[in-house]
Amino acid sequence: MQAGRKPGCKKTGGKDFVKDDCRIHRGKRLSKEILAIRKFTQEEFIIRFEKYAFKKIEELNILADDRTISALDMLFCRALFNAAKKGEYYIVRDIVDRILGKPKETVDLGLNITGIKFEVKK
Repeated sequence: MQAGRKPGCKKTGGKDFVKDDCRIHRGKRLSKEILAIRKFTQEEFIIRFEKYAFKKIEELNILADDRTISALDMLFCRALFNAAKKGEYYIVRDIVDRILGKPKETVDLGLNITGIKFEVKK
């Protein structure tokens, strides 16, 4: 009997599951920089966004490798530099969403309901 399988249960097909197999994760993984940035608080985001968002790409590249600034600043600069270099807008979108909050999403169901009365009970 294989580990994790109940007694008397047969395998119905397919390959055996291998824990931590990199082939299982089919989607694109987020970079380490983005995962670290997601842990920032809103105030830290605002400070760093005001400080680094409007810098030139060359300056961001230098700051991304600058060992004299904090690790959070380095990660923020590296993420902005990579976003600008690769044209990945979602990195900047995630930063702005973290500062301003995500916009509300509405879905139009295309329903037109008339003739319904509502009563407010006190």
